[in-house]
Amino acid sequence: MALDNRLARKFRKTYNADLLPVGLSGSVLCDIVEWDGLLKKKMDLEFINLVDVLKMPDDKRTELMSRLTGVSLQIADFQQIVIDQRFEIGAGADIPNFAASIGARVGYGNFVNFVLEDVKAKVLARELKVEIIRMIKQAKEDDRKYFRKELKRLFFIDKLFYAGKASFEVRSSAKASLEAALGTSGLANPAVAFTSSGNIKVTVGGSFDIPFAADIEPCKDLVD
Repeated sequence: MALDNRLARKFRKTYNADLLPVGLSGSVLCDIVEWDGLLKKKMDLEFINLVDVLKMPDDKRTELMSRLTGVSLQIADFQQIVIDQRFEIGAGADIPNFAASIGARVGYGNFVNFVLEDVKAKVLARELKVEIIRMIKQAKEDDRKYFRKELKRLFFIDKLFYAGKASFEVRSSAKASLEAALGTSGLANPAVAFTSSGNIKVTVGGSFDIPFAADIEPCKDLVD
């Protein structure tokens, strides 16, 4: 689902990351995405990695991909993310991917906030990033045409963010539509409770397997 630009821009300004518009469970560090200051409305779901387009022997490519897929989670710079009315979530914007399965049926204007907690990240380690930078610089020196046409304009994922717990709050007037949506949403064991203000809060546990946001970097900045 495409994220509304106001929500996306506010999120990037606040957290220095891009909300992912769909649950990209297969995302890996260095995956290539279309980006022009914000994620494109339609992301390339072919999961082409920067390692796939760099020139190298097959055994080296296999080794690098193994290292990228084996990166461990670490504590993120921000442990909690709150997306509320400051982000204009009621103005027709799409919503974070963990709640996308019920968004349309509940109605965007009925959401009060989204909260992501116990946030962890996968970060491109310094030694691995240095190795990739060295390969890009070598490509630029060896074949400027190849660098200009195949690498220079690419953007890749430098960090991936995951949540251990996520919740969203919906206005009480949307109770019937929320109940119907939850019945077909596929959310695993959602906990439903009422807030002190009478709104409905739905909480789901995260398994750290689907990232909700990413930090995107341009290839050209690695060698400029």
